[in-house]
Amino acid sequence: MGLPAAVEKKVHRQAAIAIGKLLEADEKKQGGASIKTLTLAPGVVAKKATYALTCETLRYLPVLKPVLESTSQLRFSQHLRPELAYVLVYDLLFGQGLSGCAPHEKVVLACKSALRASLARLLVKHGVSSAAELLPAESQRAASTQPRYARINPLKTTLEDALRLLRSSGGAAKSAPSVEQDPLIPNLLVFPPGTDLHDHAMVKDGRLILQGKASCMPAQALHPDPSWTVIDACAAPGNKTIHLAALMGNKGKIIACDADARRLETLKKTVKKAGAKNIDARHQDFLKLDPEAPEHLKVRAILLDPSCSGSGTRLQRMDHLLPSSTERTLGESDPGTPYEPATPADRERVEKLASFQEAAVRHALRFPGLQRLVYSTCSVHRRENEDVVSAVLPTAREKGFRLAPAFPGWPHRGLPVVEGAQHLVRTDAARDQTDGFFVALFERGSGKKSAARGKADASSDISRKRVPPTEKDGRGVPAVNLEGRKEDVELEREAADVAESVERDDGLAEPDFARRAGKRKRKQADNKATGSKRDKQSRNGRGVEPEGALGESVKSARGKLATDAGKTAEGTEDTRSGNGDHSNQSASNDDLEAEPCGTARESLLRRRKAKRERKKAQQRTSQAGEAS
Repeated sequence: MGLPAAVEKKVHRQAAIAIGKLLEADEKKQGGASIKTLTLAPGVVAKKATYALTCETLRYLPVLKPVLESTSQLRFSQHLRPELAYVLVYDLLFGQGLSGCAPHEKVVLACKSALRASLARLLVKHGVSSAAELLPAESQRAASTQPRYARINPLKTTLEDALRLLRSSGGAAKSAPSVEQDPLIPNLLVFPPGTDLHDHAMVKDGRLILQGKASCMPAQALHPDPSWTVIDACAAPGNKTIHLAALMGNKGKIIACDADARRLETLKKTVKKAGAKNIDARHQDFLKLDPEAPEHLKVRAILLDPSCSGSGTRLQRMDHLLPSSTERTLGESDPGTPYEPATPADRERVEKLASFQEAAVRHALRFPGLQRLVYSTCSVHRRENEDVVSAVLPTAREKGFRLAPAFPGWPHRGLPVVEGAQHLVRTDAARDQTDGFFVALFERGSGKKSAARGKADASSDISRKRVPPTEKDGRGVPAVNLEGRKEDVELEREAADVAESVERDDGLAEPDFARRAGKRKRKQADNKATGSKRDKQSRNGRGVEPEGALGESVKSARGKLATDAGKTAEGTEDTRSGNGDHSNQSASNDDLEAEPCGTARESLLRRRKAKRERKKAQQRTSQAGEAS
């Protein structure tokens, strides 16, 4: 191996431990740590050598097993665990050889001739000339052909500074001679396949986040407003959570939930390293989160990336090297199309996962202020993706949600088995040079316009609570009793207009079709208010007078209106005799009050302006009288 004897011994043991854990999890059909996690962890010595030896041993496992079974000396050895035997025999037959310094190496070297004879018989039996020809086709597909992705953390550095450091001779990683920007995800960098950045200074201090392209897509699709309260429903280990924090500029609030206490600690470390300040990490089962709790009424967006089969990350995790890979390959279709679980055990597990995923999406839709929801998985199974969306879509529509187009320029969409499949996003490991992922974006209303409407609704709700039923408007008329909901309608329109103006100032102006939709809604609100007033006038025109307290309020209001009208007329006459310009201004203001307003904002401005002009005219008339 070209390593000192002590280091070589350590590498053999580390690889054997990793293989033992991987094989145990694979046999029990359980998820678990990946090859990279086990071999590139901080405490591992000679990481690259350990990772390479682990991968190659697993790749040749279909050959090593029959060779060992036909070698009785090793098969019945009580001092050599199977996983260590696999590692040592691989290195002897296909690797760099054994030095013979460690006791276990001496045991294997003693069987060198028997092992080589066993391999020769196996090759003859299958009519091949090399062991590589015996390997399953799936194991030939290497993840090393995928680029290495890393995301710039804007909470700690800028894209320009990071690129300058990476491309400079003093700061660039030795194995990263070139770096490019990804065209789809902002701040995502693309390095050549095989680039090792784990020990890079920018990775260690949190300026550079090792995160795959597909893994960046859910947070980017959600893209919450910086002022929002957001929930990351299944947050650990936290890369998507800190991506949300970066997109929000450390503003707003992110409630990061995870039901596993150990994984939550990993999340907290990730958050601290990234410098994210707006994340509230909680040991919390998302399904037990109360949507009606006061603090959750402000939730506007949810990122839901629940537990899944992980079938889309098999190449990246090197799961295709595990023994169960052959079974899964039998069920796989051509690259780019999903495959169904091949074994009954896998199908049962996926079905349980899908049931949980459906429940999680339905729970997310219960949050009353929700505007956007992203559902994502790192699975390629239809049951966990399109079928989940199809199951929850009726509930989503009842609550005013629709499937919105995530990444409109992405060419690969959902399977045509659900309405709106053209809005869904799929990635494929072999085709797209990233992990297999699925992303669905649910929006209430019409995209970004709906976000402004959500703010407007919240503002109007608060405004209505602050307006007592007996409070009077500028004309001294009880706002609710005289004109029904006209005051509420005006408040809603004004709040919507203010929210839209803020949205435009933030550079979030919506497309023309969305603006037209908002204009239609305001017009409907105007018609509603005008219709309410017309109904009142028509009822009174037929001689039907309100009775009781309401009748007294109406009579009092009419009297005050008549008095105000008389005062205004007197002020106007006096002004005409003193200054003709004020006559024209007062007349124009009266006309403005009389004509219908297109928006609540214009209506309020015109009424206020007219009132100010009347007061000024009265003051001038009074001053002229005192002077005379």
